[in-house]
Amino acid sequence: MKKIFLILVFAMVTIISVDAHSNRRPHSSITFQSFYDELSPYGDWIYMPDYGYVWRPFFDRPDSFRPYSSGGDWVYTEYGWTWVSDYSWGWAPFHYGRWQFDDYLGWMWLPGYDWAPAWVTWGSYGNYWGWAPLGPSINVSMNFDWNAPDIWWTFIPNRHFRSHHWRSHIYDRHVHVTNITYINNIYINDNDRDHQSWFRGPRVNDVERHTRTKVRQMEVVRSDRSDDVRVSNDRVTIYQPRVERGGDNYRPSQSRNAENVRGNSRVEQKNPRSNDPGLNRRSEDRNTGRQEEIRRENTERRGQQGVQPSERNKEKQGAVRGTETPRNERKKENNVNPGKRTENQNSSANNNVRPSHGKQESRNSQGVGQQKNEQKQNVGSGSRTGQKTEANPSKNRTEKKSESKSNENSSRKSNGDRTRR
Repeated sequence: MKKIFLILVFAMVTIISVDAHSNRRPHSSITFQSFYDELSPYGDWIYMPDYGYVWRPFFDRPDSFRPYSSGGDWVYTEYGWTWVSDYSWGWAPFHYGRWQFDDYLGWMWLPGYDWAPAWVTWGSYGNYWGWAPLGPSINVSMNFDWNAPDIWWTFIPNRHFRSHHWRSHIYDRHVHVTNITYINNIYINDNDRDHQSWFRGPRVNDVERHTRTKVRQMEVVRSDRSDDVRVSNDRVTIYQPRVERGGDNYRPSQSRNAENVRGNSRVEQKNPRSNDPGLNRRSEDRNTGRQEEIRRENTERRGQQGVQPSERNKEKQGAVRGTETPRNERKKENNVNPGKRTENQNSSANNNVRPSHGKQESRNSQGVGQQKNEQKQNVGSGSRTGQKTEANPSKNRTEKKSESKSNENSSRKSNGDRTRR
């Protein structure tokens, strides 16, 4: 009987041990090439001389993106406060490597080898708890003395730390680093090959006291797929592969130089509460979305101007033709009726009209017929204007001869009358 009891106890212990370790799957291995390949659809790989290849995510409003503030939430696990990202690529940038903010490129992620629940520093300011990403080459130790810049911090009231709507309670102004009290609650990972350490964050008893709620510790379940990260039934599934050393031989398939990406305008970090960057698009969706955005902007602009595209093209074509119409019509006129051209040239020569170049030439070529009509009208209306016209020289000479003969006859008649007297 005693043997049977010992056998049952041993069987129960074995079952419990197997169940406890069923969620402890062995680490899968990846390389830096895995980072390059899996994150390429969701952002740009940029080469910077100081850091090598860095990654910048695609967003509709990139100025509003803030690491460990946009798209995610905190859960408590055996490792401390763990960041669970809403983004499909969140398994990498929020648990490996470091973040850096560039004044002209915004937030960029630097790949790393070691995993952590979140590579952040924690602090308090009055009745607020806050956190900020760790910068490049910053490691956690008991002698930690690095200060994150003011704009990197996110602070929320203590009582709203566990709220589902904690983003609406974010402190909407920057806190100077001299007013921040750092929370040096360090977790030392003895299972890591390099014994990496990280900050656990606020203590559980302090969180329960301020929030007046019980903090549940989530059970960690390892996954062998990067797309299988979730929280359900007091369990958090994480993807925690081991990154092999020797990443110098790996390259992203597409990358750009930082000097070619930087623009002239600075990236301003807005109000910490404005941390909604919009959708994170894949590269092909981003190009399609950009084309749709340009098409929508053009449609709105046309609607404001009240001109349809076809009408606008007609107007442009008409404006271009308007500058060339006189010359084209003159060519057509000369080709169709060469005699008319000779007649126009002769009449212009008789009327002492000098041919000119450019626009004046085209105007004269059009207005020759109009000038002849005006000259005929002026001849007929000479009595009305009180001026004589020289448009017809032969007619003017005949009129002068008749006038001189009448004057001569009248003078002879007057001389004859004087002789008779």
